[in-house]
Amino acid sequence: MKPFFKITLLSLSMFTVLLHSGSGQESWKRTVCPQSGYVYSLALDSSGQIFAGTGANGVYYYKDNTWKAISSLLENIAAYTVIVDSKGHLFTGTDDGVFVSKNEGERWSEVSNGLKNEFINCLTINLTREIIFAGTGGGGIFRSFDDGYNWYEVNNGLKDKAILSLTTDKNNVIYAGTDKEGVFLSTDNGTTWKQIKEGLPISSILSLTSTASGYVFAGTREGLYRLSNLDKEWFRIAKGITAKSIYALTMSDGGKLYAGTDEGIFRSNDEGITWIKDSEGMKNAAVISLLSGNGGYVYAGTNTGEVFIKKY
Repeated sequence: MKPFFKITLLSLSMFTVLLHSGSGQESWKRTVCPQSGYVYSLALDSSGQIFAGTGANGVYYYKDNTWKAISSLLENIAAYTVIVDSKGHLFTGTDDGVFVSKNEGERWSEVSNGLKNEFINCLTINLTREIIFAGTGGGGIFRSFDDGYNWYEVNNGLKDKAILSLTTDKNNVIYAGTDKEGVFLSTDNGTTWKQIKEGLPISSILSLTSTASGYVFAGTREGLYRLSNLDKEWFRIAKGITAKSIYALTMSDGGKLYAGTDEGIFRSNDEGITWIKDSEGMKNAAVISLLSGNGGYVYAGTNTGEVFIKKY
């Protein structure tokens, strides 16, 4: 079970997305993933195709204003994370291991050889060397050099093997958020890990993201924290954020940082120093996944099975 939500099946009707240009102040427009449960993850490939990892029927893709389930192989499987590598290969981490598709989701293969724990909460990639990392629900972190076909445990230095979030920064430093021991980083592609928890609360690290300017942000159940590449400790970022649980983070190409929370979305235009509520057009839903890109749009997945879209 995903650590911060119980999976619920939802029977939902289809909605058409109304996309139009506008300023960053326009309302969010709603889509719905049918019978998808929670929208845990969102991903974008180089062609602009958008994918959603859901809590009930694996991975969906968005085409012609409609969300469609990709493969019968992933039916009734919770897809907690979806990523795309530089070759366009699509990976999803599920409650039953890792699956890969090399043709935009038309066909999938399970690639879990070597995984000692097949409950996959998160995935990240070193795009320079095409190394994939999988964070598991109790087995720590695993690494693959061959498109996920073989996995190797890389837990040297980890004090907590319940991995809830992963991100890779511009220098290919990997950050891992854990359930009880804060954040760990690796500068050698996972061979060793160093703990960086000074300033963090004793709380689950639900989300992580990094920025081009060198900041790393960690979303917890006790608010949002920021680390710079010159600091040795985390600092609380709270001005304007009323929510406590920060489930998702993304930085847009336009330099706006978005936080998905239990109170909707908050946005920062100054790398996290100040925040404003940015949930107009949304219902009272928790935002648990975020994606930026694809023509200047931001996508937000919720715990009610919906995906919202907005021009940033």
